[in-house]
Amino acid sequence: MVITKLVAFDFDKTLFATPEPEEGMAIYKQKTGKEFPQKGWWSSPASLDTDVFNIKPYNGMVSILTKEYADPRTMVIILTSRVEELRPELEKVLHKNNILVDGIIMNDNNVDKGEKIFDFLRWEQDLQQIDVYDDRDKDIQAYLNIRKHMPSDIVFNIYRADKGSVSLVENQMNLKKIIAEEIGNLVWTN
Repeated sequence: MVITKLVAFDFDKTLFATPEPEEGMAIYKQKTGKEFPQKGWWSSPASLDTDVFNIKPYNGMVSILTKEYADPRTMVIILTSRVEELRPELEKVLHKNNILVDGIIMNDNNVDKGEKIFDFLRWEQDLQQIDVYDDRDKDIQAYLNIRKHMPSDIVFNIYRADKGSVSLVENQMNLKKIIAEEIGNLVWTN
């Protein structure tokens, strides 16, 4: 089947209600009786320890993901800022919550999320639509930065996630073309 749509979900605070560092470290100490083992939270395997944390997805996001995943023409991926070393823990969280995706792209520090999405256009020549879901301003800006380089025939939807709810940030449904057509359709009368 030809892939015509790509849907990318951020992991933390977009698809899953993962604990923030301060809260997470307190829970970790309470449940294990030990201090959190690393300085950095987001790069630590312990921050995704399913024996310590009850990491659950946002139901609304799971509904969107499940619907998209059911379409064989759609590729559904997780695009996260978590480092590659945390892949096993991230996959365990997905598995524990019965969430299936076509792929997981981890952070490699050299390429921002916008550039990673743009790379898909090289691999998937038949893409007609790209939807991205993220909560972080930095990543949303990276998506906004690539929109001007998107082919005009690709619909590019950027959604801001906030604890399970989403709002459309930017929809590149040929916005410039639509505006130009509307301006061209104006009838000027004196």
